[in-house]
Amino acid sequence: MLFSFQRDLLKDSISKVDELSNQAQIDEYISKQINLLIEEVEGMIFKEENILFPTSLEKLDINDWVEILKESNIISLPTGELRLKELMYILNSLPVDITFIDKDDTVKYFSDNRDRIIVRTRSVIGRKVQNCHPLQSLEKVEEILTSFKKGRRDSADFWINFKEKP
Repeated sequence: MLFSFQRDLLKDSISKVDELSNQAQIDEYISKQINLLIEEVEGMIFKEENILFPTSLEKLDINDWVEILKESNIISLPTGELRLKELMYILNSLPVDITFIDKDDTVKYFSDNRDRIIVRTRSVIGRKVQNCHPLQSLEKVEEILTSFKKGRRDSADFWINFKEKP
């Protein structure tokens, strides 16, 4: 992972190449800058392996490592990054129920907000979606899944009226 100084060095090197006029200058500059960048990265790796990691192993207990892992879950998306907890809050605060079924018809995720219309338990995770529905709706479920697999749709929206509430 490149840190700020290494990233800046790489960006500056790339922009400087555009300013050079001939191939010999470009080759010489790139050689010099790449060697400098390699030295920086190797120095960072050396410090991590010989100072940071051994010291961390010595000073941190298992509970510290668990907490670090929990806090370092970052999900990178095309338009930004979110921590796992932030993403969960967003998905669970939406005024709709969301369920994600993978390509093998397996339930992988459902939103868990307090106003859910259809109550679900975590035991549905990992089960075939067909096994999560009553027999009278199984035909509709299969129709939706088939339309996904044939490329006719990529989502299914439907409304259920429950206790006078859509």
